[in-house]
Amino acid sequence: MSVALVLVHGLFSSAAVWSHFDRLVGGDPDLADVDVLHFEYASPKVELNSARRIPSVDDSARMLDTYLQLRTERHSSIVLATHSQGGLVVQRYLARKLREGKGLDLARIGHVVLFACPSNGSEFLGALRAFARPVLGNVQEKELRPLVKPVTEALTDVLNRVVNAKGEGPSEYPVPVHAYAGEQDKVVLPQSALSHFPHGGMLPGDHFTIVRPEDRDAMAYLALKRHLLPLVARKAPAAVDLRAALGVGKGGIPRSAVVDSVRGALDAGERLVVLFGLPRSGRTTALCDAVADATAWRSVFAHRARDLDAVGARLFAEAVRAAAAPRLVVLDDVVPGMEAADLARALSLEPDTVVVATSATRPDLDLPAWSIAVDPLSPEEIRALVEEDARVRARPDDVDRVLGLLPPPVSSLPGALRAFLAEGRRTPLELLLDPPWPESVARELRPVADLVAGLDRGDREVLATFAAFAGVPLSVLIGAGLVDRAAVAPGLRRLIDAALVSQVDDAIVVPAVVVSVLVADERRAAAAGVAAAVRTAAGPAGSAVGPDLAAALPVVARTALAAGAFGELAPVLRGGLADRLNRQGYWPEYLAVTGVLIDGLDAEDDRVGAVALRCRLARKVAQQGDSRMAWSLLHEAEQHVGDLDSAEVRATLHSHRAFLANLDGDFGFALSEAGAGLELQRGLEDERGVFVAHKLLGNIHLRRGDHAQAAAHFGAALGCGIPADAPERVEAEISLAWCEVELGRTREATVRLDDVIRRMWSGAHTELPRALHLRALLAEDAGFPAQALDLARRAEAERAREPAVREAVARMVWRMERFGAGGAPAGTPGPEVG
Repeated sequence: MSVALVLVHGLFSSAAVWSHFDRLVGGDPDLADVDVLHFEYASPKVELNSARRIPSVDDSARMLDTYLQLRTERHSSIVLATHSQGGLVVQRYLARKLREGKGLDLARIGHVVLFACPSNGSEFLGALRAFARPVLGNVQEKELRPLVKPVTEALTDVLNRVVNAKGEGPSEYPVPVHAYAGEQDKVVLPQSALSHFPHGGMLPGDHFTIVRPEDRDAMAYLALKRHLLPLVARKAPAAVDLRAALGVGKGGIPRSAVVDSVRGALDAGERLVVLFGLPRSGRTTALCDAVADATAWRSVFAHRARDLDAVGARLFAEAVRAAAAPRLVVLDDVVPGMEAADLARALSLEPDTVVVATSATRPDLDLPAWSIAVDPLSPEEIRALVEEDARVRARPDDVDRVLGLLPPPVSSLPGALRAFLAEGRRTPLELLLDPPWPESVARELRPVADLVAGLDRGDREVLATFAAFAGVPLSVLIGAGLVDRAAVAPGLRRLIDAALVSQVDDAIVVPAVVVSVLVADERRAAAAGVAAAVRTAAGPAGSAVGPDLAAALPVVARTALAAGAFGELAPVLRGGLADRLNRQGYWPEYLAVTGVLIDGLDAEDDRVGAVALRCRLARKVAQQGDSRMAWSLLHEAEQHVGDLDSAEVRATLHSHRAFLANLDGDFGFALSEAGAGLELQRGLEDERGVFVAHKLLGNIHLRRGDHAQAAAHFGAALGCGIPADAPERVEAEISLAWCEVELGRTREATVRLDDVIRRMWSGAHTELPRALHLRALLAEDAGFPAQALDLARRAEAERAREPAVREAVARMVWRMERFGAGGAPAGTPGPEVG
């Protein structure tokens, strides 16, 4: 049961980059059961052999899949440690597995450790790399650039379906991912290396020395070792098949034999888990072995063939997780082989040595007993139960229909689900979908309702609050300031002890059956409290939104909408918080939050607002490169208009169709739609709308190379009386200056740009880098290289939002620092700007 440490190198690299880790892990007695493996993939700077090609990151991810299948068969666990681009290979591997519905293949991966991985791209030496691209043509280097679509999509999948996975299944599977950045790394900056991963941190070193620890006290080595140690196999006590050990046939296990066997083991000082009704095969076997490894508990199994393996594994995991102190755990659930109370009495156990675990409530025993939490069944486990029921009834064809009808509270617990399916044999399930439930089902759910009803007010509030957070990692909630650790900790501990919530990795999970018994007023009050916490955490308008708050917002918004309490949160999001996500580059979160806002407007039947927001979302999706989704959103908006007679809405649709057509290169349709929008805005006498329409027409003409027409529209836009400091006016002025340069009117362009730069210089402005770059080009053409270089450096320091502008500025700085401009001395002065 050894652990495979698979090391994955980066761009233009090889297994040699891991030589320090090879030496340290190989000589560490604590890691004697770790096999160090190297996954190597072709990553040359250039391929001169015409019969060969440089593989893409996708190709390398597929090869990693094959490698793990063939080279790690005998290992019980796998840790993937990566350097630089190797992390992108692993992220692509994880995302591909989940997209292909093979999430369960990730069960052996214990941890993923990313050292200096450019999850959000690397801008290091961007100009030099851009200069070399036509020569190198390296497909791997292309994926290191910022905002590359396949990289962004894979990262989103890993964050949503791996890091924040809610269950184990074909399309999601939880694997701990730890991202580390180098303190002095200029190649991959911390914001890219750490990205939105909640676990990891900063380590000493630059991009290369971060994976060259000198000794076992080095922080990089300690970080990797910390993730390996829990997985290192230790010799486990052999699990006992009690039926086979006692020679019992199908007739059952004599109670006296069970008592004698368990008593003897306890007298010998062993810690036991006694399970009834659970098969010893498949996933249960692997899970039991792993738990026995980690806890030195011995397992005793009593078999009943018709019980499901997946359910048994879940119950067993919960029992051992919850019972750290007792010497004996009796797990009695699903179809018991023997009553737990009878066994406890027969053993004459002391009060502090027994835990009786059930999924309902504590049994009526003379001695104290704990009720151990059972996680909600995963979709795979629910399907397994339904398939088993259909097999017994010889009706396998209706499984998908039944799955589509199951109410979430009923499917949370095995007993309730079994009772519900049994009722469905007598009554059509369509008649059983809503409370009141049949008595057999209600009996299984009643203990949960009784337990929640018995909580004091404070604990119910904590319960409702975590139901509103719907599984957001606790570290994220605390980091965002949405949860007061000291205030909720006592109540949370009591809720865990009462089996009403469970902790899955870093998240507090409230089962649907528990959420269902919270009254609507409690859920709305909790949502209102969450909205107030979001408002406080968000801070004043214009302040930065932290990554923790950004990560929490989509889930919080979706939960508030489902609870019927979105009215408390929507004003906060619409009041500028969603736009701040967009401006600060939290684009996946912005898209998700905007989607929830649209659903909220649909629920309120606010068709004007819903159309406007769909149009804005379509614009953003198109800018992210998904033209098909953008057009789909616009078609949705058109359908929501219906018989709504609103010139304002029709103008909005025209302008956004023009915007998308312009991006697609369909200039004729774009000009037609933008012109129609302009006429509607003139009829509305909406000066701002007229400005936007002229600016859009100018952009279309500029993109098609008609600089005279573009200049005319930009000039008309500037005549609309928009304030001089408005960002959209500044954008139009810079675009007009560009047209003037192309038309040979350099003096007008220079005067215009100098004025714009002076106005922007007093505060941060997203268009300042573009204006400085264009002004630098004019200074260079005018024969003032020193001024041009100074302006280009200022533009580089401002860090443009658009990657294309950043790259153009970096290229100009690199070129001028090395070669000057047109042979002019580098110190030639020019007129002062800014």
